[in-house]
Amino acid sequence: PHGYHIIPPTYSVGAETPSGSYLNGFLISAPIVVGNESKFGKIWIDATLGGGTTVSVQLRSANTLSDLLNASWMGPTGPGSYYTPGATWINNVHDNYYYVQYNLTLNSPSSSITPYLHSIAFNFTSLGSNIGTYQYAVDSSSGPFYSVGNVTSFSTMGLGQGPHTIYVRA
Repeated sequence: PHGYHIIPPTYSVGAETPSGSYLNGFLISAPIVVGNESKFGKIWIDATLGGGTTVSVQLRSANTLSDLLNASWMGPTGPGSYYTPGATWINNVHDNYYYVQYNLTLNSPSSSITPYLHSIAFNFTSLGSNIGTYQYAVDSSSGPFYSVGNVTSFSTMGLGQGPHTIYVRA
């Protein structure tokens, strides 16, 4: 399956704290399951910046939740680098891990101006691993959708001859 994960920035948010001449706010996402054989594509960060404000993101990945807590935060070129607004290829060190997590930081030089984060999204492909329960519909993107779990293949029994479109959502 292919994944396009739109990440709502609504998990645990840290307090705004002074850091040098900037005010920082941060958010660490809940762990996101992508599957053991995942290959990442790009991360998209849509933000409105101005007046010296910044938005930056780092990712970490691991196969277990306990390893995820101890994994290093990384940007596109490794530790110490950050994904910034726009589309950026995700560092391939995150490939082939079951979980991924992001750390979002918002910076402002003043309490009277703030960056606005509109969305964070990333895409990935999970090759041959079961990453959970899916819903599918045949020949209609509006459904009805049917739930299935432990998906590693799909049978086309019962479909008539000719082209068909299968819509899948996680």
